[in-house]
Amino acid sequence: MKKIKEKIAVYRKNYEDFINEINHLFEQTKDPVEKTNRREVFDTLLLLATYASREALEKEFHDLLPLEENNPTLLSICQKLQEINGLCTCTFSDEHEIYQHLLAGSNFLNFEKKEVLRNMLSAEITELILEKTNTPTMNAPLRN
Repeated sequence: MKKIKEKIAVYRKNYEDFINEINHLFEQTKDPVEKTNRREVFDTLLLLATYASREALEKEFHDLLPLEENNPTLLSICQKLQEINGLCTCTFSDEHEIYQHLLAGSNFLNFEKKEVLRNMLSAEITELILEKTNTPTMNAPLRN
């Protein structure tokens, strides 16, 4: 179980780095109103990624941030949000490349055990997003 928790921590760190990178990018925005707007849009999309269907997330993404085909930053954000969505909603199959690190070295896992691992990862990434978006939960109050 310790090895699984270490693997899940790697996933968490990866998505935490992504969120921090995007927030740092928004810090460079000179207009304070636009900076706030960008943060709110990103937080909204992050939260949606934890529970919405893929289609609903993509629709909201395109409504809030019309995708420019040649904008690598927006394409990267969209891709990461799709990954987060698949992990948090457990809609990726066990064979999806995103789970390869988590399931590597775990021979003879049956469906139920894989489902437990997917649910653990989902809970961890969802918790990270709730923390990063300063969303209160029943277990944790708002940060000051």
